[in-house]
Amino acid sequence: MQQVTTTLQTTSVKAVHTLAEVLDDKDATASAKIQASRSILEFAYRAIELDDITARLEELETTITN
Repeated sequence: MQQVTTTLQTTSVKAVHTLAEVLDDKDATASAKIQASRSILEFAYRAIELDDITARLEELETTITN
């Protein structure tokens, strides 16, 4: 399972580049650009949420262990 997770993390960079390419593609449909934009924003928002939750959890752990 760790291999699968590592592969997902590695290929996710390629996926983001692909979404960015769609945004920059002058021949892409408006629908494709909107979907790429929506995906990027959704994933960015989730990443910020996870970072916030992680920081809050670390703060709680520090408080509990001290």
